[in-house]
Amino acid sequence: MGKFDKLRGLQNNKGSFKDVNEANQHFQQTDDYIKSRIAIHDDFKQFIVPLQEEEFKQLEQNIKDEGCREALVLWRVPNAKDLYYLIDGHNRHAICKKHGVKFKIIVKEFATANEAKYWMLKNQLGRRNLTPAKASYYRGLMYNNMKGDASQNLVQNQNTESTKTGSTAKKIA
Repeated sequence: MGKFDKLRGLQNNKGSFKDVNEANQHFQQTDDYIKSRIAIHDDFKQFIVPLQEEEFKQLEQNIKDEGCREALVLWRVPNAKDLYYLIDGHNRHAICKKHGVKFKIIVKEFATANEAKYWMLKNQLGRRNLTPAKASYYRGLMYNNMKGDASQNLVQNQNTESTKTGSTAKKIA
């Protein structure tokens, strides 16, 4: 039984799907479809400090023993059909794929890659196992990410809300 055969039997709020195209549109919003479209981009993968070898081995053992308890986070890239970049859970994703472990996903919407990176930094800063050195590193990245290109700030921020709310350092403090 193919994916379209399965979809023909699915129900939506209005009853059965009218045609295969409508069923296909519904399928493209399902977790299985999205999981098949996960893309790994080096900019996102390398943006966060990688786990030490022992940390990775412990995570791998935990996932093998208990499954993947935390959902992987994807960024649905705007104006790009079916492009979902992994922005949180690179290690979990690799381990789950290697061992055939099922995982959940959360899809986030951001306008730009910088917004996705900002979310990644905020997410990392909220982790309990973060060392003071890593926290300081991520705050520095967050500062630089928010600050952007200073020459553009002078042009774009003339009497805008961002100049009224204070400096970048105050915003992340």
